Amino acid sequence: MDILASEADTQAGTADNNPEETGKNSPCQDAPVSMSKRDLADLSTVSDNLIDIAVYATMALNRYKRGDADPQVQESLCEKIRRKAIKTRRLANKLSRPGKTGSEV
Repeated sequence: MDILASEADTQAGTADNNPEETGKNSPCQDAPVSMSKRDLADLSTVSDNLIDIAVYATMALNRYKRGDADPQVQESLCEKIRRKAIKTRRLANKLSRPGKTGSEV
């Protein structure tokens, strides 16, 4: 899987086109990262969960702004956000520890 330098990296001077300015290669150049199909699936799940969190939070905010802030509905939405955030954090943590299996984390 090829990883491209972000626009922020380019502006910061760490992109491929000017490594002499930084004195070192960008982290993306050091070693190619190969991800297993399982890791790619987990990464996709993290992405999907983050979208879900944003949607639930937007729903809660919109209800609050409209004055439809029914405490039970708001509590339910906040619990969904919390559960999804915790699950996503655990999955992201697992992905950030290469070489470990799910049972070791």
